Amino acid sequence: MKPLLRLTTITPRTGETVMSRRNVLLSAAAVTAAACVKDGKDTAQPFDTAGLADTGIDPTPPGAITANDSFYVTSISSPPTMDAESWTFTFMDRGAVTLVMSRAALLSLEARDKEHTLMCIGGGPRNLAIGNAVWTGLPLTEILTALNVPIPDGVVEIKFVGADGYSTSVPISDLYDEGLHGPLWLVWKMNGEDLPPEHGTICRFLTPGRYGQKNPKWPISMEFIDTPYLGFWESYGWSDDASYYPTGLLLNPSIYTTAAVGPATISGVGFAGKDPVVAVNVRVDSGEWQPATITYSPGADIWVVWTFHYDVLEGEHTVQVQSVTASGAVSNDNPDGTGVQDGYDGSMEITIKGV
Repeated sequence: MKPLLRLTTITPRTGETVMSRRNVLLSAAAVTAAACVKDGKDTAQPFDTAGLADTGIDPTPPGAITANDSFYVTSISSPPTMDAESWTFTFMDRGAVTLVMSRAALLSLEARDKEHTLMCIGGGPRNLAIGNAVWTGLPLTEILTALNVPIPDGVVEIKFVGADGYSTSVPISDLYDEGLHGPLWLVWKMNGEDLPPEHGTICRFLTPGRYGQKNPKWPISMEFIDTPYLGFWESYGWSDDASYYPTGLLLNPSIYTTAAVGPATISGVGFAGKDPVVAVNVRVDSGEWQPATITYSPGADIWVVWTFHYDVLEGEHTVQVQSVTASGAVSNDNPDGTGVQDGYDGSMEITIKGV
């Protein structure tokens, strides 16, 4: 029997809890959300023009940093109870304990800040599970060196286990900054505050280049292993590689919007992990792609924020956004993406009804 899962996502735009189509397929708990999903498609309510203001589009672009209480949450359970004084983290080498670290030992390390975007592998147009924060911690290699924990020869992966029972693994090469992945970080603050319970309580891992399922929370152990390991989501068929695809997302307005005819500003984000997004394009009704204005673009591992001047026309029209990366990769023109359990690889499309 599959476990009962808590799979909720809090969007950066509204804080509204939503369920994605992909979560519906995997989660018994998602039965409660079936009322708004039929045959795998969202059943949208009719447009409501009552009390329409000058525009239904907020001209304010998303902020560069997502507040802790607005950051999306995806977990297999509620946050586990963790006592900071008694918490320990165990380092292992193929089953043998190498070192047990206390929280005091962790906090004695001189930490640094790292701005980093996270996106859930189940994210997409109807489940905007993405956020950007400034995390505080250290690369895992520096922690291993400081604690005299050796990196053994011959291992192929690192396995992580959390206090909630969650487990996953990453290649040993993720310890280092190589290509589109790494280096692994262990962090214990989020936007200058101790990690909120839903984001790790004491600490969590950040794995650049890979979707959120490879960034485990509430860790209690890591083990160097010499055979590949399939973790919680991987055992259900989700990608074991979980590398980010180029993604274009519209955060404002929402996927179905009624707005007053006339000029407006729409906005959103683009993200592709370590291959930074360098251009964002927008098109209306499948017409020619037009360049958007990027207002925030710090580089690898961080989303870009963009805006686009849009003249709302009478009737229903589609607006689509596309991301282009430094390597030349482009988000797939399919607005629903093609990856399914590999991650969202599409160029999001919304419908705006001008009245």
